[in-house]
Amino acid sequence: MENGTTTKANAETGGDSPSLNERSFRALRLCTNFRAGFTLPSCGARGAEDIRAEIARQWPERNMPFDFETVHCMGKCHIGPTLRLVPAGPFLMGAKTKEDVTRILDLLEAGDIEKAAQEFPAPAPL
Repeated sequence: MENGTTTKANAETGGDSPSLNERSFRALRLCTNFRAGFTLPSCGARGAEDIRAEIARQWPERNMPFDFETVHCMGKCHIGPTLRLVPAGPFLMGAKTKEDVTRILDLLEAGDIEKAAQEFPAPAPL
């Protein structure tokens, strides 16, 4: 889809940007940050390494339309581990188990970004 194209659903609602399922993403990013001193929570201390290992194990077997990357921080370590589709995609929060990783990857591989964002939402700001 070309940038600026309006989908039928968006035209009916007056929106002009494509739905999450119609957008292109370059990568799935995972924060693996460990904060020094362990005085504040961090994605690394909250299980990001286990999530990374499971994604890395499953990734080669999948037909993903984007890359997988690890990064130092995305500003949400206090509620991590943090996954995000980039550029400007949704945060996918709350993955703790191998089953969670499998579910996220199944949805992303199927192109159902909206469902992934619904099932693994970022908490609302306080």
